[in-house]
Amino acid sequence: MRKNYSKLLSLILFFALISSSVQAQQADLEKRLEIIKQSQENLKTGQLMSPDLAEIAEGKLSIFNQNKYIIRNGEVFLIARCKSNVNALADELRTLGAKKIKKYNRTVTFRLAVDKVMQLNNCTELSYARPEIKPHAQVGSVENEAFESLKVNLVSKRFGLTGKGIRIGVLSDSYNTLGGEAAGIASGDLPGPGNPNGYETPVTVLSELEGGTGIDEGRGMIELIHDLAPEAEIFFYSAFNGYFDFADGIRALADAGCDIIVDDIIYFAEPYFQNGAIAQAVNEVSKGGAAYFSSAGNSGEQSYESDFRAVNPLNVHDFDDGEGVNFFQRVEVASGQQLNLFLQWDQPSPFFTDGPGATDDRLETNLDIFVFDPDSGALIFQTTSLNTDDNIEGIGFTNNGPDSFIFDMAVVKQSGPDPQRIKWVNFGSDLNVTFDTNSSTVVGHANAQRAIAVGAVAFFRVEGFQDRPSTDINGFSSLGGTFLRLNDNGSRKRQPLDTKKPNISATDGTNTTFFGNDIPDIIGGVPVEEDTNPNFFGTSAAAPHAAAVAALMLQANPDLAPNKIRNILQNTASDMDDPLTEGFDSGYDRKTGHGYVNAVKAVRRVIAQVGTEDLELSPVCTDDNDTELRWQVDNPNPFNVKYDFRILGTGQKGELVALPGENFFLSQTVRGQNKARIKWDIKGESKPGRATATFDFDDCDDSDTGKGLVVHPNPIRNYATVSFNSNENKHSYVNVRKLNPTAPIVLSVPVTLCEGENNFHIDFSSLKKGLYILELEGVTKKIIKK
Repeated sequence: MRKNYSKLLSLILFFALISSSVQAQQADLEKRLEIIKQSQENLKTGQLMSPDLAEIAEGKLSIFNQNKYIIRNGEVFLIARCKSNVNALADELRTLGAKKIKKYNRTVTFRLAVDKVMQLNNCTELSYARPEIKPHAQVGSVENEAFESLKVNLVSKRFGLTGKGIRIGVLSDSYNTLGGEAAGIASGDLPGPGNPNGYETPVTVLSELEGGTGIDEGRGMIELIHDLAPEAEIFFYSAFNGYFDFADGIRALADAGCDIIVDDIIYFAEPYFQNGAIAQAVNEVSKGGAAYFSSAGNSGEQSYESDFRAVNPLNVHDFDDGEGVNFFQRVEVASGQQLNLFLQWDQPSPFFTDGPGATDDRLETNLDIFVFDPDSGALIFQTTSLNTDDNIEGIGFTNNGPDSFIFDMAVVKQSGPDPQRIKWVNFGSDLNVTFDTNSSTVVGHANAQRAIAVGAVAFFRVEGFQDRPSTDINGFSSLGGTFLRLNDNGSRKRQPLDTKKPNISATDGTNTTFFGNDIPDIIGGVPVEEDTNPNFFGTSAAAPHAAAVAALMLQANPDLAPNKIRNILQNTASDMDDPLTEGFDSGYDRKTGHGYVNAVKAVRRVIAQVGTEDLELSPVCTDDNDTELRWQVDNPNPFNVKYDFRILGTGQKGELVALPGENFFLSQTVRGQNKARIKWDIKGESKPGRATATFDFDDCDDSDTGKGLVVHPNPIRNYATVSFNSNENKHSYVNVRKLNPTAPIVLSVPVTLCEGENNFHIDFSSLKKGLYILELEGVTKKIIKK
């Protein structure tokens, strides 16, 4: 009896504790909801400036705003919307001392001294302004490991492609603010005067980082490109001088003649659900003929995405997609880690859209983020700072404390109709999050329809490296699958558009002279490398590697359109598996795209599609014809062609490579006929090519031919004068054929001979370089060279 009583007492106490805990949780919930309610009642609308600007002016930025904005040398980068006349607003801003004013529809970006910020309240044409949200680089005598892992070494050896004649534009933070360009040129890792390998065309800098010092990530990217395509001409434009300046930089590189453009930057404010100004610039230059490569991102699956589920009366989002209700998402930021979390919803941004989505120049709906202490329930931070000027809210800070920082986050609709979809992406360190959906993080211009988004694979995670059985994507490489739900003008698409990103994956973790950190010699028990050179990780490294492969493809076929480059890279890539799904994902998947770039297969596909122009074989007269003969092989293609030669009727044969232009080989002179044949076979073409030529010794004897026939100059250029003394009046032809009696006539010009001296000015511009026989029909002939 006593025992049963004790058990009953224990049960009573247990349920009392549960009831007490439930009551405490209910009280905590009511406290938090009351805070949200008061915020809604006190919400101010129609402000000209976001409160964040006042924080900046006073030097009192909240801890949750410290990683968000661009402030350099006492100037803050701003974005503003005019009431009706953007030019009038620009004039008002100039009177305040604003710099670098750029206009886009009714929006203006500019820089302003921090101590002038509060004077924006005096601008009569200002509708509202906020700080520009900062950009982010996708970082995660030196030999580049990608040269082999992407099989560029085989492309170089087999086809001799170096990127010659191709221009590549690079957008990143900075190029030479640290002053290391000269050392990179001297070591052969950058092009420029003094490059020991002869690549002396310097990088053309159209725009450098202004008002500060960068980390010169752009120079690191250029080192990677130069390793794979050393003869490509490279241009640079800093993408860190403002949102609209980034878009202008894309167009400036295209205007400079860049065939390929590559970047590794994202602005946190780029729209998730529609193309912003940067994405529109990407699509524009791609339509104009420039292939655009972008780093997919290094955020893995650090994203939450859901339909918006408002719970009345306070319109707090329900994170629980089941039968339960939970207003809070718990977030843990480990010690030393960084948070850069930005929330958006599927309504058009007034800053980038003049379409039907905006009402009275303000956003239809205002969502805010509320950050609560998980223990006390106290409000720590609220993102009312952006109010209703844009469909983005963000929190960003670095946890410098010794312990993890944990908070509860609520998403609240303050006004307007419900959005259909909400999404946040964390561009910082890995988080521990409840109700995590592990959604896509390829957003912004990398998700544009015409961008080629590139995922990252460490060189030591490639199949065959130290007998590795498969090629595996880096875990941090961003997951694709962000659907565009709005058109560029802000109207809603009939069906959300899946842009199928990333497109491909390429190598990262490779060496540079200065950028990155050296990795251990052994990783996971596998020897990786023994040098001490810094290793460049992230999709920031993968994208320029893929762009360099595209340069080799373009050299093989300069007429290759951007969509053809993309399709060939995708169709020839080595298939990879998405580690986030069960079983092997054949073909495209959202983590690896279409797979790992294979430069050899891509170039072969290009050559097979464009076709190989026939090699031309002709004999060459020398003073040693009695003992050895010289044969010329002309390769009209922009790539090397391997060929076999044989002197018919003899055992003389061999395998050689014809470089673009003139090539020569020798054979021993034999009695009788000296006839050569060459054959070549390009993989993917329907049949091998061949050419034959016979050495006619009479063609090399000027003693009885060409008398009185003069060609000046010889070697000829595009035009030359043919002179001849004739004994009669007659009609004739000046015929030109390759130095081979059986070769067809390649140029025929009718002439009228008069008794005495005749001079004919003839256009030879249609002839390719080589040796020819020029004949004055029925009279004489002469060997000429162009």
